[in-house]
Amino acid sequence: MVPYYQQSPIHLTVLDADTQMPVQGAVVVARWTVSKGWFQTYNAGAFELQEALSDSEGKVLLPGFDKRWWPWFSNSFIPARQPEIVVFKYKYVPERYLNSYDSQSSKPGLRDLSGSIEWKGKKTLNISALPDDPSTRFQKFMGLSRNPLPFLIPALDHGCTWTKMKHMIIEYDKQMHEGEKLGLLKGPAGPWYMPPEKTAYSGDCPGGIEWIEAQRAVEF
Repeated sequence: MVPYYQQSPIHLTVLDADTQMPVQGAVVVARWTVSKGWFQTYNAGAFELQEALSDSEGKVLLPGFDKRWWPWFSNSFIPARQPEIVVFKYKYVPERYLNSYDSQSSKPGLRDLSGSIEWKGKKTLNISALPDDPSTRFQKFMGLSRNPLPFLIPALDHGCTWTKMKHMIIEYDKQMHEGEKLGLLKGPAGPWYMPPEKTAYSGDCPGGIEWIEAQRAVEF
């Protein structure tokens, strides 16, 4: 067990996979997940979540975090290949990236005594454009087997976690709302992937559905 974790800043560039031109306004989310149990048998939630937007040159900076003490007796770890990074922009295919093993000990979940984590994964994140036709685009988006967004969204009912990735939610909602308007979205109408209003676990945060519907009023 390490006494603490710390993450150095992560510098990335987002490019269009076809043109190799910078993509401005792409949302990049880094998630550091905690596993529990001696064999890391189950996910205990997010240790940290950070979000940033790419600039006109496609550049992204995730600040990381300074030393955070972690109790050695907690039997929980940040496992190997963390953080996990998700990049997405409306009308593009979402992509998911894992850190390289180069930055960790060969033993999953362990660090050296400094507890320092560095991003040794890909520095350039390529995203591919979805079809221009809205109907074709939505159907292809829903059929993506590697779509990482449902991986992030279900965790958002834990307290105020969802407020840390608002831009990602907005981009995701643009695509989902488009499917609703086309009559292609199966299941309940509305932003079903967000925490409902005024639930016991929402704490002092505004209801997720209430918030996303307010954003829709602005966007559309």
